[in-house]
Order: sequence, then C-alpha cells, then structure tokens
Amino acid sequence: MSAKPVFITRAAIRSVSQGACRAALRPLGFHSVSPNFWRAREGELRQAILFQTNKYHRPERGSFTINLGVSVALPPERMGGRPTDPGFALWPIQQRIGNVMPARRDIWWEVDTRTDVEALGLEIARTLLDCAIPFFERYATSRIFDADPPEPFGRVHPHSLAVARGGLAALRGDMEGAAGFFRSAMSGQRSDPLNDRVRRLSTALAIDLNAGSRP
Repeated sequence: MSAKPVFITRAAIRSVSQGACRAALRPLGFHSVSPNFWRAREGELRQAILFQTNKYHRPERGSFTINLGVSVALPPERMGGRPTDPGFALWPIQQRIGNVMPARRDIWWEVDTRTDVEALGLEIARTLLDCAIPFFERYATSRIFDADPPEPFGRVHPHSLAVARGGLAALRGDMEGAAGFFRSAMSGQRSDPLNDRVRRLSTALAIDLNAGSRP
C-alpha cells in the first residue's frame, strides 16, 4: 500500500500556527487547538483565529487564509468538558483577515517547496497582532449580541447568530427567550446537521424548545 502524500500546505499551516503565531498569541490569552486559536473575553464572549486551506491545494503547493470569529460560550465548554476544536464551532460574526488589513481585500498565502515557512510565520504573526487583535477589540463583550443587529464590523450569519443569542439567554437564566432564539435558528433551515446541533444544545442547556411557543 502506497503512503499517503504529505500536503505541504497543511505542514506549513502547522509550522506557522505552532511557531510564531503561538508565541505571539499566547501572551494575549489565546489557547491553541492546532492549528486554530481561541480565547475567552469578558462575560461569555469567545474569539477565534481559524486557518482555512484552499480546497484545490496539491501535495507540492497550495494556499491558505485565516478567518476571525466571534461567538459566546456553548457546550461542551459550559458543561466542564474540554473545549472542542474552534474550527468546528459556530461563529456568527466572521471576517477574513484580508478584509481587516490595510488593503481591505481577500488574501491567501501561497506555499510551495521553496517557501521560507519561518519567515512566513513571522509575517502572519505580525499581521494578526496588527490587524486581527484590533478587530477583536471591537467585540470586547458579549453585550454585542444584545444589539439588533450587532455592530457591522464583520459578516453576520443570521442562523448562527440566533444560536449564540439563545445560548447567551440560557446562560442568563432566560430559558423561554433561549427557546425562541433556537426555534428561530431552526426555522426555514434545510440543513439537518444545524437543526440537530440546535437540538443537542437545547438538551445540554436544559431548554424546552416548546417553551413560549403558541399552542
């Protein structure tokens, strides 16, 4: 049986993430769930730095970008378990790193066998400090989810936003309000995985999805 090819893009992301980026972000309270990062802020706010590989990458070359996400704490973290990989979490407020850089355009870092990965890591770490951290400071408290809609500094995903608001309402003790937000997240959705996830969250948070609904 032939060995699986080693994709240089994934290897570069791991090196960049766990090298210069980890060294730059750890003092700012970020936790690493390789290759991604997350940190807790005031209240129940959570912020994430998420690496994304170009789906068309090849073993010898490819590209990647970085997404920034903002949400609130949801199970299993609230249940005392180990935080899940932030790459699989719901981030209702998202922005590409390129859109908060001076040029304000989407950016993908190209990598191949000639790439100086160490230099690339230093460049990206500096970019995160100069551009991503100021973006996150615009979302410094979970109270941003009380606004309607949140301040328009990033792309807002309505159904994920409803889930975040529902989770926040539950954490504040408003179970009826949480149920309303969760029902809103599920309404009109064809995505069974999202609806299943909302049901699992409602069970973990002891939310009755029928609470406050009309008979």
